[in-house]
Amino acid sequence: MIVHSMKTENGIDCYLSSDILKEADHPPFDAPEQTPDYLAMLTAPGVPPHRLDLKIDRICAIQCNLSVEKGLMRNARVRITALHRRFVEVQLLHNLKNHCIPRTTFSFHPYRSSWTVNHKQFPLTLAYATHCS
Repeated sequence: MIVHSMKTENGIDCYLSSDILKEADHPPFDAPEQTPDYLAMLTAPGVPPHRLDLKIDRICAIQCNLSVEKGLMRNARVRITALHRRFVEVQLLHNLKNHCIPRTTFSFHPYRSSWTVNHKQFPLTLAYATHCS
């Protein structure tokens, strides 16, 4: 599946994830878990949403460890400085260094299923309550 990005109103860019089945125990071709809409509805803790609305200067939290040496760790707060199709430029709040974050593949097992979903999305989520000292 192709990973999409599109511009919406007010300078907000909408990024849609790419969701595919990694493995399945011989599901029929017309099974609901084979459809992109069904895969897009699936969620798991620590996995970014299917639709990610990003805007420059928004504060986000990183969802996985990317680079401990650079400070790009889980729950680190970053400010979005530029939006591109294949990566997002962010700035760490505690040291003001800029970094590029690519799309990352998250693998998870939906509840009561025998198959694995590969979810490719930017490892970011909006941080609504952030306090910086």
